[in-house]
Amino acid sequence: MEPLAQLFTDNIDWLVSRRWFGDKARSIVAIDVETADLVRCGDTAVILVVIRCEFEWGRPSRYFVPLLAGDNPLPERDATTNADFLEWLVTGFEHEREVSDRWRWRVIGDAFPATEGVDYTRAKAISGEQSNTTVVYDNAFIGKIFRKISAGANPDLEIGEHFMHVRAFEHVPALYGVIELTQGDDRIDVLAVQEYVPNVGDGWSWLLRMLADAEHRDHLISDIALLGTRTAEMHLALADDLGNPDFTPIEIDEAQAQAIIQRVIAEIEGSVEGLTHVLDPSQVERLHKGLGLMMGDAWSMVGTQLIRVHGDYHLGQTLRTDRDDFAIIDFEGEPSRTMDERRLKLPALKDVAGMVRSLDYAGATLAQQTDDADEKKAFADWVARASDAFVNSYKTAIASATIPLVPADDAAFTSVLNLMIAEKALYETRYELNNRPDWLWIPLGALLRLVRMEED
Repeated sequence: MEPLAQLFTDNIDWLVSRRWFGDKARSIVAIDVETADLVRCGDTAVILVVIRCEFEWGRPSRYFVPLLAGDNPLPERDATTNADFLEWLVTGFEHEREVSDRWRWRVIGDAFPATEGVDYTRAKAISGEQSNTTVVYDNAFIGKIFRKISAGANPDLEIGEHFMHVRAFEHVPALYGVIELTQGDDRIDVLAVQEYVPNVGDGWSWLLRMLADAEHRDHLISDIALLGTRTAEMHLALADDLGNPDFTPIEIDEAQAQAIIQRVIAEIEGSVEGLTHVLDPSQVERLHKGLGLMMGDAWSMVGTQLIRVHGDYHLGQTLRTDRDDFAIIDFEGEPSRTMDERRLKLPALKDVAGMVRSLDYAGATLAQQTDDADEKKAFADWVARASDAFVNSYKTAIASATIPLVPADDAAFTSVLNLMIAEKALYETRYELNNRPDWLWIPLGALLRLVRMEED
């Protein structure tokens, strides 16, 4: 394994430049190879490689990086672009293949699609994918290769299996099978095969394309309202535990409300300090005070339920189907968190807040592409209308829940939603400060509006 470790060490720039590499903000200090199994994929030899990266700070990370065997430079050895390897990955489900007592192909359900007749030379990765490598197999099914991998139940697959048994919600791709890696006592998911949903693009790219044309904007409001309904239906399905304790809702008591407050306070402390470099001290103080005053809104959650949620919900986690509807994808949660953290039960309004923030980003992205003041205002007005339509449709649909997933009182609902929006915008603020300072105005604007400082 030593030569492979040196290969990666000599090509750290290549590794860090991969879209799926999720630790770009941390400097690598060491790379070890944990697993390296040579397999034959037709006429092609491939090494199934798992590397462990150590950093100057924080936890180590594992990555699945399958390589073509040989002496070629690392950039030319990425096996996920090789048709033989991509075919080998999915045909292993026919007999539930096992390799080296470590790799296991496990079929889920009884509807695994036929792998014969698929043109594997047409298999290609989705260009917009970031944290994983998602391969579309000739529009027959998709293979999601998990790159940054962790031990424990992957919520994307856990929730995917759950939805297979909740017949009332079908706006998610069906899950067909998973490849599991066993390392010591750890079980790690490295690939999932899912249903291919015919679509015209992910929700983010679709909305930007449509929103850019003023003629579509009024009609788009009803589309976003439909997304609000689908979001509520998703939460209703996630709250139906089917006897599985991992999905059983938990009533929020005072201790849990206090924990939510502490979580938001941690976001404030992690984000507001960085704003001292871009705002006047008096503005930072007012912002900090205004956000602090919102903490009491968490008490309105007492008596409602914590449930499993999407956890990283935004437009890019949806597909606009070819039937003018939406499918919801990628239930992995926030990639920076551990598997246990991603599986926590949270307020349903966390997802609602995530989508509201995504709509704001969409409007702001287009607004910054024009110098026309009227057009900028038109985008801001559209975001306000679309957000209201999304939230109102969500409230209408979630009212059918047999248990309280959100506050019943309109004022309490709004105050809790604003608190969740603030938490998300604080996270975005820290991200933009560290990665895209030119985009800071988007989440900062949201925070200033929440505390009524937008005119300062």
